[in-house]
Amino acid sequence: MNKRLKELISETGIPDTDLKISADDITRRVTASITAAPSERKRYMRHKIFKASLVAACAAVICTAAAVAASPAGREAIGNIISYFQNEKVNEITDTEELAKYSAQIGESVTKDGITLTLDNAAADDNYLHVFYTLKSDEPFYEGSEPIGHNAYAKAYEKMWVEIRINGQHDVSAVGNHSITQGYFADRYTFKTVYKYNISAAGLPDTIKVEVFADKHDSENPIDLTELQSRGLTDEEKSRIWYVSADIDREAAKEATVTAETSINIPDTDASIEKIVLSPFGSQLVTTGSSNIAEKVALFDENGVSLDILDTDVIGEENSYEFLKADTDTKEIKIVPIIYADDAETGEISHKIGDYPIRYELPDGLGSIVVTDVRTDGGVVSIDYYKDGFVPCGIKFGLRDENNGNVAPDGITPMPDHGDRVHYDTNSYTARLIFGGYDETGYYIVPDESVSDEVIKQTINSLTVTYPKDVKLDYDNAQIVKLH
Repeated sequence: MNKRLKELISETGIPDTDLKISADDITRRVTASITAAPSERKRYMRHKIFKASLVAACAAVICTAAAVAASPAGREAIGNIISYFQNEKVNEITDTEELAKYSAQIGESVTKDGITLTLDNAAADDNYLHVFYTLKSDEPFYEGSEPIGHNAYAKAYEKMWVEIRINGQHDVSAVGNHSITQGYFADRYTFKTVYKYNISAAGLPDTIKVEVFADKHDSENPIDLTELQSRGLTDEEKSRIWYVSADIDREAAKEATVTAETSINIPDTDASIEKIVLSPFGSQLVTTGSSNIAEKVALFDENGVSLDILDTDVIGEENSYEFLKADTDTKEIKIVPIIYADDAETGEISHKIGDYPIRYELPDGLGSIVVTDVRTDGGVVSIDYYKDGFVPCGIKFGLRDENNGNVAPDGITPMPDHGDRVHYDTNSYTARLIFGGYDETGYYIVPDESVSDEVIKQTINSLTVTYPKDVKLDYDNAQIVKLH
């Protein structure tokens, strides 16, 4: 799939679960968008209304390194940043105390027409830039039940678009893969968003200028966002829209970063690991080559602990892969090639739910998936789990009834949500299966009473894990990178 088709996937809100969708289907959805009602067409042509949660990641699991505890001074600096994460609805981007030590607590706001845009915080190191902002409205964003997933972004940005510029660049995330956006409603009047940009290949200076600006879709004097790709905002334009900015110094975070230059070719790919970076905001492999290495190598530290490596999208010739369970004290990384059978098949393990934890032990000396809870809320089944040892990419969960058939009350089968949530304090994850499903535009359909939580709970008997079979680790050809 070429880069433009990936862009169209993002612009039209096609779920991550449809990544094998055909070019014809993508074209059909784009056509539907630009031939829609004027208000919808305007939103597509501006194309910056919202970025759906994790859509840019296209990842099965989003991982970042667990960071060390903050000093007392760091705890005092937490301030507003904690408010983003003291809510069960949001997926923590990184360790809040560690991030707070390097963040600029900005709090700059502008209010117009009953809506306030606040640039709350920003923090950056060599790997990532985090930008936190809030939209607060005098009128509620929604009535009735709270929208989730894509619906939340659509509702939050129904009246206005929001743009972020980094050192004047239209979209700094274009320089690297795995930049993600997450947001949630703190209440009916407040929507909080955090953009996590991968800037590992951006070549940005130590001082980064962050600009956040917004305007209504039906503005009488609109700004041409396409034109802004090649120029900055004028002072007149800044005065008539929502505009806030700040300069971010990343020197402190850079000093805490550990970098090891490497040149390790990955077997059966055109990819090479050029750098390993351990930082307060997340550890990652920086690579060249267009091949996705997430299914090609496993990582271990000096104590033999398997470091969960994410599966991510690949953009161009420079990419990065985050991995979990390492920090800046990690002394070495062992890179082990993964061998798959030519006739790759999948296996399935099933256990009855109810008593936790449930351990799913994979064969061939691999690790285990350990499920710690299964919950149902609003037509969404959440599966809390962690990985014990090396677990290959491609793990999927399934729900079975008492007859070992697929759970499908009223004929509705669940669909996986856009990427698993990661809990960085415990190195664990939450997978979500949604019974309402998505409509053709990518928005979540709330199930009716025939697929209520009570019906789902009564129907589910067991949980299955589907995994790739005949996966082995090639320790004979492992390579070790010393970090200290």
